[in-house]
Amino acid sequence: MASSTSHLYQASVISIDEHANAARELLSANELYGVWNSTRHPMQERKAALQSSRTLTQRVLETLPNHPSALSLMARIHIDECHYDEAEKCLERASARDSDDENIALNHGYLLLAKRQYREAEQQFVRILSCHKNSHKAFSGVALAKLRSGDYIGAMNHFNRLIDLGYDTQQYRALLLDSMEFLSCDDYDEKLERLLLQAFSWPEVDHQKLANLAASQIIAKFDLRNEQSILDLDVLLSDELLLEAISKCLLTSVECESLIVEMRRAILTEVEMTETLRDALLPAAIAIGLYASRTDYILMLNADEERFIATLVNRVQQETTGKWEKDDLLGALITLSMYETLYSQPFTFKLLAFDLEDWPVGVQALLNSNLYEMSLEHQTYCELFGFEAVQVSNNDIRRASDRWQYLQHFNRTNYYQALKQEIGAEVLPERFATDTLNILLVGSSSGQRALHLAQYFENINVFAVDNCRENIAFATLKARKYALENVQFIHAEYDHALIWEHKFDIIEFGDAINHVADVRECIEEWQLQLQSDGLMRMSFSTHASCKGARVITQLVENRRLSPTADNIRHLRHAMLQESRSGLWSELYSDNRFYSGAGCRELFFKRHNHSFNLQELDTLLKTCRLSFLGFADMDEDQKSACGSRAPYSLLAWHVMDQDKALFKDSYEIYCSPTQEM
Repeated sequence: MASSTSHLYQASVISIDEHANAARELLSANELYGVWNSTRHPMQERKAALQSSRTLTQRVLETLPNHPSALSLMARIHIDECHYDEAEKCLERASARDSDDENIALNHGYLLLAKRQYREAEQQFVRILSCHKNSHKAFSGVALAKLRSGDYIGAMNHFNRLIDLGYDTQQYRALLLDSMEFLSCDDYDEKLERLLLQAFSWPEVDHQKLANLAASQIIAKFDLRNEQSILDLDVLLSDELLLEAISKCLLTSVECESLIVEMRRAILTEVEMTETLRDALLPAAIAIGLYASRTDYILMLNADEERFIATLVNRVQQETTGKWEKDDLLGALITLSMYETLYSQPFTFKLLAFDLEDWPVGVQALLNSNLYEMSLEHQTYCELFGFEAVQVSNNDIRRASDRWQYLQHFNRTNYYQALKQEIGAEVLPERFATDTLNILLVGSSSGQRALHLAQYFENINVFAVDNCRENIAFATLKARKYALENVQFIHAEYDHALIWEHKFDIIEFGDAINHVADVRECIEEWQLQLQSDGLMRMSFSTHASCKGARVITQLVENRRLSPTADNIRHLRHAMLQESRSGLWSELYSDNRFYSGAGCRELFFKRHNHSFNLQELDTLLKTCRLSFLGFADMDEDQKSACGSRAPYSLLAWHVMDQDKALFKDSYEIYCSPTQEM
């Protein structure tokens, strides 16, 4: 700590004007840092603001090297840039000058969060609250530490409390949904229903994260697991939580799906009898139409429903042959949308002659999901791969497997620094700190991770390969939406690596590695495209996660079934009929089971490889790869399980005998074994 004498000396040699100028520059630096931390500004503007904030703060520190507020701000900038050692030095100097400053203490907590020391971070924020009881930043720090450490109930309660207190920001809303994503409950809770309804009302958030909790509340509220319970259709049709959940997410629950099927059947029966869709049925019919689109229309229907829908299609087709008005067809289109996509109908292009905004507001969301989005996806597909009439005329499941809506917000940062924090600087090539890195994703699905990397890391180029053309089209469409130029999507099979003009610094395999013919040969093929000092990140399925999938893929192979909507619908129906047997419980808990494109992935994979850590150790050694560490593992887990032999998969295998640490997959980093 600087002595009082040195402080007086510093003050004596710096003029009052210099002090005033430093104060003004520090104020501006804080304002610019606020721009960097706000999602309301374009990324380029935010990056420029961060650079200017750093420049001004550095200028203040050149004049006043021990200014605690300037040191604290510089520490925060270092944290955002993943320069944790530099941040810690700044905070130590700042604390030495002002140990009671709240912002300095907060930044200590943020540093601990960034270093994934969640227990210590929570303790730090609690200490701040003991001195500053009204500090909402410390309270949010506790919430974030709870979320990162897996205390989802605690995190949900804290973020909800912050929003109730008036700190209703888009960031806190997103974090609240992150907290709720992995929660469910056995009993109905009216307070929890109000929270769910509030969250469903928020725009520009990922409502799918509410699916598990909403489904559990609906099951409890209507006693859906009790076969003797009596349901009142009028009550169901007006239940706000049920309609919001059906409209805005995919409910991964057998009981909820059965309820939706029965509601749909009841609505159709009345429409057939009365030849009209009365106003009281409209909200539920529109909600079910949105839900059906999300499932790729794989909900089971009986022969009477099938017959009436065929009749309805013919009626609409006849109506659109002459002069017709949109309003006259709305009831029929809404009813039809509960069962089939409007995009594959003989009158599709007559509907598309209108812009989405030309339709009544109440049906725009349904038509966008059922017609316009599919048209845009198909247009992108045709642009990339050419037109195939069979795509429109048959009922194969031909959409991207995971049609996500939003990229979750993160501060843009340097990829090397993020890797350094995740697996340690000692295993990373030094050149990663300065080079622009080329990253290849093999099995990129619908592109969410590829676009996340391209959006939030500033020193990388992303190349993403997938063997499904619909995934490539969807991902390309999203890349255009986000105006990202540092990402490229390529359609290719995985068994034979593409030849590139350059080699890659990092190659990532997603779940695709578990479904190739020969895992070893596939790794070795793509490894030829890796720099000699590059990294590989791979996701291997555990044995426990594949039992149900293997049974169904064997059944599909034996019967030589193709992935049509009809085949998937009947396969699912057969499995749902056996819900009591427990044979398919693993599949029921897989989100992919509840959409056609997802079932295509689950049911029609020819290969389903799985591993334990001992088998992975053998595989890596055969491929001449060295294990470097696990992805997304916090410091507490590392220290508890891997301190004795962090780079030995066999040691991890011994330490994880209870199978509690790794459940569905092993996410690992490795690198080519260096020749001695």
